[in-house]
Amino acid sequence: MDAAATAPSSTIVPSIFASLGLMTSEEMSSVLQVSPQTLATWRCKRRGPPSIKLGKKVFYLISDFNRWTQDEATKQRKRQRAEEVLADSLERAQDVL
Repeated sequence: MDAAATAPSSTIVPSIFASLGLMTSEEMSSVLQVSPQTLATWRCKRRGPPSIKLGKKVFYLISDFNRWTQDEATKQRKRQRAEEVLADSLERAQDVL
C-alpha cells in the first residue's frame, strides 16, 4: 500500500501546504511572534504580510512574506535615516542659536 495513503491527513496536508510555498495563519503568527488574533486584525486593516484565502482558510505565500519583510526593512531604514537627518538639523539649529 502507498505510504501517502496510510499516512494520517494531519501529516499529509501540512506537507502539501509547504510544498506549495504556503504557511497557515498559525504558522505565520508563530514566525512573527504575534497572536493569531493580532494577525487577523492586521489582515482586516491591510497591515502585515499579504494573505490569500483558499476556501475558508487563510494562507500566506512564503514568497510574498519574503517580499513584505524586505519592504518593511527598507521602510525602517528610510525612517531611521530621516530621523538622523532631523536630529542633525536640530543640532545645527541649536548651534546657530
